[in-house]
Amino acid sequence: MSGQAESSVQFQFISGNSRVHNGHTFSQPTDEQNSARLNQPVGKLPDLLYKSLRFDQIHARRQTLRSPSPDTCSWILDTHEFKAWVNPDEISYHHGLLWIKGKPGAGKSILMNYLLGESKTQMPDFNVISFFFNARGHELERTAKGLYQSLLWQIMETFPDTKRVFVELGFTNPDLIEQNGWQEESLKNLISYAIRKLDSRKLVCYIDALDECLEEQARSMVTFFQEISWQAMKQGDRLNVCFSSRHYPNMSIIKGLTLLIDGQDGHMIDIQRYIDSTLVIDSSQSGEDIKSRILKKASGVFLWVALVIPMLNKAFDSGKTAAVNKLLDELPTELSLLFHDMLMRDSEVRDSEACDSMLLCIQLVLLAKRPLSLEELYCGIKAGLNDPIPHGSLLEDYTMRRYILSSSKGLVEEVCAIFSSSMQFIHESVREFFILDGYELRGIVRQYWPHLSSNFIGKSQDAIKEACFSGMMIRMPDVDVGLMDYDDWLELVSETTEAYPFLEYAVSNVLFHSNEAQLYEVQQSDWIKQFPLHTWIGLRDICRLDINIYTPDVNILYVPACEDLIHLVKQSPDRLRYINIRGYYGTHLLAALS
Repeated sequence: MSGQAESSVQFQFISGNSRVHNGHTFSQPTDEQNSARLNQPVGKLPDLLYKSLRFDQIHARRQTLRSPSPDTCSWILDTHEFKAWVNPDEISYHHGLLWIKGKPGAGKSILMNYLLGESKTQMPDFNVISFFFNARGHELERTAKGLYQSLLWQIMETFPDTKRVFVELGFTNPDLIEQNGWQEESLKNLISYAIRKLDSRKLVCYIDALDECLEEQARSMVTFFQEISWQAMKQGDRLNVCFSSRHYPNMSIIKGLTLLIDGQDGHMIDIQRYIDSTLVIDSSQSGEDIKSRILKKASGVFLWVALVIPMLNKAFDSGKTAAVNKLLDELPTELSLLFHDMLMRDSEVRDSEACDSMLLCIQLVLLAKRPLSLEELYCGIKAGLNDPIPHGSLLEDYTMRRYILSSSKGLVEEVCAIFSSSMQFIHESVREFFILDGYELRGIVRQYWPHLSSNFIGKSQDAIKEACFSGMMIRMPDVDVGLMDYDDWLELVSETTEAYPFLEYAVSNVLFHSNEAQLYEVQQSDWIKQFPLHTWIGLRDICRLDINIYTPDVNILYVPACEDLIHLVKQSPDRLRYINIRGYYGTHLLAALS
């Protein structure tokens, strides 16, 4: 039996009433706890809760958007819909809601970013908050919870007096919020209450890519904003909200304005200006004809033009105008077909190694549990190919970026935020091309990776598991981490993670990807029997992953139970024989509940 003390189950107080979350009932703190909190200096409690709202990626998507091309986007300011939206005399007609809709890749996010920047001149009396959804980003970047958390933080950043709503609504324990996280309904209640405290101060909110969160979350979100905008209007306040999304899924609003950018003259002129400024072609009549053909084939999709023009420029450099015309004839107009063409056009894909690196690059960007850094993606591909990986200090950014560009055929890019960067698909439509397993993808898989054709996602999860397993196979330091001085341990952690950039992800998620593969019926029972559990525990300690959570006598059933990997629990050998063995969280059952 483990010598460590068992941890007690702790519950989070959500608000003045008891709530249920993840099957647990959260009850109100005791009078003594409340008294201790409320006796602190008046500003301390709200500030602690306010700080817990912020997360690292709070503005990451917007910060990584490209600036609009010169002399573009301004057309939207002259549309009837935008003028009505900013006109206070028409607030009873639209309740402050404007919804911009367009095709995938049409440039909606760039347009939203432009409007946000123009708010200072177009709506000078308004304070501005925003959230740009990112389905390719971290969890809080793609969920309604992240939206509410971000917007509440921005409201309180803009209007510090609204922090008082924490106390007024009975939020009295920052420690439990930090431990268990915020809950969506609590955040909505706080936002609604904070809006009521604006007292004639004006607020405009931009929410981009509504379609990049789950549909049920998006529908609930739209309903919520309709409610608070109506409430603001009823009490004489100004709350303007601008959404953007694709046409599908179709979500209606009772009151509001809708602006369709497809076919707008100003939008088409923007695309024409982009073509004129980026396409390398002679100024003859045939060159002008090519520009007109590009505009027509683009059908209002900016992304199509942005992907095609570098290919046309390359063709012009090698064969002049005739080569451009020939390539333009061959290029499909649908984005999914264009992605297929980009992946298959390069003759390098016929090379086995290039084909394998392309597949692993796609699999890791598509299915990694969190976005990977440049170093992690590069080393992850190399680990999956069983190629030698240089020491981390010898890796060169330029070399890694060229390798990823080549492996992904230009469909993966490095997205840089203030404090970090990650590798993501260039657009959400690229991720959908792979994740939805459409006809075009199945054709690629059958031709180049026939072993994946029957179960692309499940076998891709298994391939990532193998890459993680390979990434764990390092020379282990011959030390007992549990006996090390704290400073020496931190130095060991730093040296190891610098030397092996993919190690932390591999150790953290090798069992996660095995579990996901099992979910898609790729059998893991033989693999889990051979899993080097104690080596993995030692690596967890070196990577600073909950040191000493797992004691030496735990088994391969206990770990998946603790990590909430239910499909691996079902595959663990001798499940019944090990059921009563205890660890940090007690028995396997208590570990699963933790």
